[in-house]
Amino acid sequence: MALDIKIKSKDISSLDAIDWDKVLENHPEMAANPYLRAIYGFITAGDWEGIANETSLPLQDRVGVAFRKFDDVKLTEWLEKEMEEAIKNGDPEGIFLAGITDGMVDIFAKHVEKFMDYQSPILIMSFLMFDADLGERLTKTCSSATRNISYV
Repeated sequence: MALDIKIKSKDISSLDAIDWDKVLENHPEMAANPYLRAIYGFITAGDWEGIANETSLPLQDRVGVAFRKFDDVKLTEWLEKEMEEAIKNGDPEGIFLAGITDGMVDIFAKHVEKFMDYQSPILIMSFLMFDADLGERLTKTCSSATRNISYV
């Protein structure tokens, strides 16, 4: 890949989207790598938002980019959108954003509903010390979900 870039141009900043598309066509392994896709998105668009929105990257990496490169308003909007997505998809990675809050319980509730996986949330929670109100809500969520399981 580096050889292709050097052949096309001596200055990487002079490459345009068409050149990068050709590089991606010649190297399909780049399309499979989320980090390379994120770099490609940044180079072609010149905007850090492409990296922050590359959902195949770990959330921690994307949050790091957002914290460093977004202004306060854009960062707040981005974090709210990511939190909504984590809750909607039941993505345990969203705990990184939620912390030990009601948001965490919402993520776990959706995760259990979607995947019928009780072990992961229970294992994660076994390492956490949380307050009584949150624990009570979590217990209710798990027990109501288990009532809906039919044991055959």
